[in-house]
Amino acid sequence: MVWFYSFLFIVPTGLALLFTGGKTQLSREELLNSEAAKAKLRANFGDEAEERQREMKAMMNKVLFENRDNMSDMRPEWAKKRDAKRQREKDAAAAKQREAA
Repeated sequence: MVWFYSFLFIVPTGLALLFTGGKTQLSREELLNSEAAKAKLRANFGDEAEERQREMKAMMNKVLFENRDNMSDMRPEWAKKRDAKRQREKDAAAAKQREAA
């Protein structure tokens, strides 16, 4: 009886793993590129869904991966402007102090 159940559970599992090459699940990219996912997109959003998805992916890639002018300074623009304003005010105060002296 033990041999029967061992054979019943182990052999099909082993054959399935051999058939899939040891993979037990798809990556996110493989899943999204499958025909079933594309059909689901077309059913939910219409034919222009793939184009819209490509545009959204391009926008995300631009935000996440494209290089900025100065990668050493990763602060947002408002922080850069704030610091520049503070530096100008500091320089102006130092210039007034030198004139007074």
